[in-house]
Amino acid sequence: MLEQSAFGWPLSGTVRTSRYAPWSPRSKVYVWRRPSRNKGRLEVDCCVSAESTWTQRLLHRAPTAASGRHVDGGDAQPYGPGVQPAVAESREFDVRSGDGRVVHVYADGDPDGPLLIYHHGTPLSGLLPSLWAQVAQAAGVRLVSFDRSGYGGSDRHAGRTIADVVADTAAVADNVGGERFLVFGQSGGGPYALGCAALLPARVIAAASMSGPAPFDAEGPDFMAGMGQGNIDEFTAAQAGEDSLRTYLSQEREAFLATDPQTMHQEWESVLSPVDQAVLTGDLVEWLRAASIRGLEPGYDGWLDDDMALIRPWGFDLWDNRVPVLIQAGGQDRFVPYAHAHWLVENIAETTNGLSAEDGHLTLLADFQRTVRWLRGNC
Repeated sequence: MLEQSAFGWPLSGTVRTSRYAPWSPRSKVYVWRRPSRNKGRLEVDCCVSAESTWTQRLLHRAPTAASGRHVDGGDAQPYGPGVQPAVAESREFDVRSGDGRVVHVYADGDPDGPLLIYHHGTPLSGLLPSLWAQVAQAAGVRLVSFDRSGYGGSDRHAGRTIADVVADTAAVADNVGGERFLVFGQSGGGPYALGCAALLPARVIAAASMSGPAPFDAEGPDFMAGMGQGNIDEFTAAQAGEDSLRTYLSQEREAFLATDPQTMHQEWESVLSPVDQAVLTGDLVEWLRAASIRGLEPGYDGWLDDDMALIRPWGFDLWDNRVPVLIQAGGQDRFVPYAHAHWLVENIAETTNGLSAEDGHLTLLADFQRTVRWLRGNC
């Protein structure tokens, strides 16, 4: 029987059929109660599929790879449907980069805690999911993100490298008063977190990359081997040059903006493994859709600049890293294949192994609490 969640909310031990969880493989959910933010109500029901990977992580410690150093325990929290807004109601404001560009920032979590800067995936934005804001608040961490240049409310920096975004990260940290800080990047944001660790060793306490790629020119892994066809097409276009990529992304942006929560499965079909298909529901799909729409509102320039930066030299040497780094990845990932994470673990000094063979790309998003716990432990 479940007695409490990782946040200390009491859990009912019952499994029951639910009208509110059609996404459940067997229409069964665990139900617990937690304090409500709504005035006049003391508690609300929360639910998650009893058969899902995320619920099993509440019941059992998540397995990790059999070798190497591993991230400490900590239970993933589910995205429960209809419980709260999918997107956090973060404070939003603009700062100026060193060269005068506008960088749009989102702040949440504990304002008195250590600073954690999040680098969003491609082609999303800095919009934070409510689940992560709650995790940050409970962990006593100040969670800050920003739209990478060309996305959302941030001015474009044409031809930017990954190292250039590190300078924007430092500007954001300066503005919010973070002399030293933690950094986390997910998917396409992973290289930017690693760049911060490599280029700002005096300021970055620790860094985490979740489902992030290895360098395009890395010796060993074939960059596109194991990717879904959609990502293969995208990076093939990028290799052909900026004009080819613009043609491809203009069509993809229109498709993204036309999706709704029910059609995102179709849009991402080629890159979704079965485990990721199973979790692309509820608040997760709502947040991903909102973050991508916000990021792509001004156009596809941010997406184009991300792709071109990935296939060019990154502007730093990963092997020279001296900051503690956590590498998280799933063996069922068709967005960024597992071989990328293995290469990163083997080629970055001071690395902690957070690999999980049964996870995909999206299932790891519920592991943010585990990520924060590891990062917080380095403070």
